[in-house]
Amino acid sequence: MKNVLLFAASNNPESINGKLINYTAGLFKKHKTNVLRLHDYPLPVYSPVTEAEQGIPKNAMLFKDQILRHDAFVISVAEHNRSVTAAFKNTLDWLSRTDKDYSNLLSGKTILLISTSPSAGGARTALANAETMLRALGATLFTGNMSLVNYFENVSFTSSGMQIKEKNFSDNLKKSVDQLEK
Repeated sequence: MKNVLLFAASNNPESINGKLINYTAGLFKKHKTNVLRLHDYPLPVYSPVTEAEQGIPKNAMLFKDQILRHDAFVISVAEHNRSVTAAFKNTLDWLSRTDKDYSNLLSGKTILLISTSPSAGGARTALANAETMLRALGATLFTGNMSLVNYFENVSFTSSGMQIKEKNFSDNLKKSVDQLEK
């Protein structure tokens, strides 16, 4: 059984990418899942001066421990101005400082990248940026990436939970989760 870590690459507790992560976690049937919230791991803005004066923050080490304890990841990449959020980039910056051999931190771990945004672009640019950044930490086993465009038009909430109206995205997400569960 794999341990799968899911998180939204946003520090916004109301993030629509966080809602997408919660939905995705519910699709797993065989593996143990753990949903992490980036805002539970606040970090100072990275700088060499901050690192020299304060050392590696405890939350960076705790986040690294979460990564090491999991075999696979689903990351829902939020987009700010056509890139990843500052909080996600900052987390990756601190992770790279937790180990001199940081380029192997994600080696051998399977990653599914997803995203959503209220726009027709669906955070596709941020997905590409995230993949590039994660490769610097050793990620090579990407099972795919997909984006749900126009979030507020394609998602509804009912008494049974979140419903994705965009069938192509919903079907592909289920297939990707099934791939991770093999």
